[in-house]
Amino acid sequence: MYQSIKFAMMGVVMLSISENIMSDEVSDYAKNLDYTPEVTSDAYWDTYHVCIVRVTKVGRDKAGKEQVTFEVTQQISEGSSPDTRTVLLSHFWFGPDIDERPRLEKNDSLVVFIKKKGRSQIAATKLDTPPEKSPLVKRLSRIAKLRANTGGIEALSEQVFDDDATVALYCLKRMATRSPVDVENYVSRLRDLRKKEAADVYVRLMASALANKLDSKPADSDEEYSWLRLAIARSKQKDWTQLAPLVDRLLDFEKKRSENVTFLSRLVQDDKNTHPVRIAAYGAFDDPRLFVFSNPKDASERIFEACISMLKDRHLEIRRAGAHLLQGICVKLAHEADPAVSGGYVDRAKASMAAAISVEKDEVCLYHIKILLERINQDAVPKP
Repeated sequence: MYQSIKFAMMGVVMLSISENIMSDEVSDYAKNLDYTPEVTSDAYWDTYHVCIVRVTKVGRDKAGKEQVTFEVTQQISEGSSPDTRTVLLSHFWFGPDIDERPRLEKNDSLVVFIKKKGRSQIAATKLDTPPEKSPLVKRLSRIAKLRANTGGIEALSEQVFDDDATVALYCLKRMATRSPVDVENYVSRLRDLRKKEAADVYVRLMASALANKLDSKPADSDEEYSWLRLAIARSKQKDWTQLAPLVDRLLDFEKKRSENVTFLSRLVQDDKNTHPVRIAAYGAFDDPRLFVFSNPKDASERIFEACISMLKDRHLEIRRAGAHLLQGICVKLAHEADPAVSGGYVDRAKASMAAAISVEKDEVCLYHIKILLERINQDAVPKP
C-alpha cells in the first residue's frame, strides 16, 4: 500500500502515450485514466526525465489537430535532457480533475515527465508562476538534490520530518533501504511523527514502518496493531481519506480478523464517533480480508448485522451507506456463495430494507433505499 502515493499533492498526473500519433479514440479513453508518477520512488526517477520546458510554438498538424513544440529550459533529473520535440496537445494530460486542458501559448512554462527509453509518457503541469517561484519545481529540485546525496545521510534522515509530504515520503522510502543509522533519538522521533494527526497519513505509516525496522520489531507486532487501533478510534481528523489507509493497514493483520470486525463494527454503530471515523470503518466492510463471500459465517455474519443496524442510525448518511453496503454484499454473495446460503442473506437484506423504507422520513434517503432494493431484486440472482 505504501507504494501507491497519490501524486495529487504535486499537481501532476502522467499519461502513457506512444511516440507516434495516437488516435482520437485512444486519447478520449486515456484521459479518463489516472496514471500516478511515483516521484517518491528512486526507480521512477531512474526511468524518467523530469524537466521544465518552454512552449516555442502552438499550431496544427496536417490533419488539423493541435500540436505543441517545446524545448527544455531546465533539467531537474540527472542525465542528458530530451530533445526539442513536437507532440499533439492531446498527448498531454493535466490531471484527473481537469475537464479541459489548459490553453497553451508560446513561452508558457511546463513541468513534464518523459520516459528515457521506449514508449514516451508525458505528464504536464502548466506553471502559473516563474519556475524559480513554483512550489512544485522547488519540491522536485529538493528531491533531485537528495538523490545526488547533497547533505549526505544527515539531510536524508532529517528531511523525513519535513512538512512537505512528498519530500518526507521520498526520504522515508530511501531510509528504509539503508542500514540502521546512528542518529540520536531517531526511533522515538519517528514514533512521535506517526502520532501526529496533522501529518500526511502515508508519512505516518511509513514512519511507523521505518521505526519498526530500526527497532528490529516485526511489521505485525502487537505494538503496531495497538497504535493503529488507537489512531483510528481517537482521531479528530475531518477528512476520512486520511483515515482509510490506517484501516487498510489494520486489515493486513490477518490473524486479527475477528478482532478487526468487532472493532470496526463498534466504531460504525456508535453514533458518538465522528463521521470520518465511521466512514473509514464501514468502508472496509466489503473487503475480502473481512467478509468472506464464498463462505460467509461468524465474522462475515457480524458485518452483515452491522450493515442492517446502519439502516436504523439517526444519521441519514449512515442509513444510506448501510443500504449501499447491503446491496453490494448481496450481489457478491449471489455470485460467489452457495445459493442456499446467499439466498438467506438476500432475504434478510430485502426485509430489513423494506422495514427501513416504511419508516424513513427523508425523501432523498428513501429514494436511494428504494433504488438499492430494486437493484438487489435485479442483480442478486444466485449463480447457476
